[in-house]
Amino acid sequence: MTEHENTPVASLAAEERRLVERKLKELQQKHSERRSALRDLQSFHSAAWAQYGSELSSGGMMREEREVSADIEALAANIALLTNCLSGEVPVRRDLVAAGELEYKLVQRQKLDAEIVALQQKLAVTDRVRALLVLPVEK
Repeated sequence: MTEHENTPVASLAAEERRLVERKLKELQQKHSERRSALRDLQSFHSAAWAQYGSELSSGGMMREEREVSADIEALAANIALLTNCLSGEVPVRRDLVAAGELEYKLVQRQKLDAEIVALQQKLAVTDRVRALLVLPVEK
């Protein structure tokens, strides 16, 4: 566990809270509209299928419904995220300590990756020599 994981999330400033609440309300409205649109689409598809049956492409109908459902799920996830912002569980401001730690770890990983490549190349040369001499590759 790192140092930044123990620090409590700072409360939202008034302007941030208003911004989150406004966006949350917008997403909730859109979510409600998309759910209604999905119900309408399903009703339309059901009625069309009852009337025309196999003359229709059920695959196309299902694809349309899946796309709207995926949009609804994405909206619900964003609503949950912003709700967590309001409760203080998720910060609006970037955690600079975590960002610094990430940058440090990425640099470390780049150095390790370079060392790994150098070692692989060194071993590959030896393996190539052994293969030319028809000697078994050492493990």
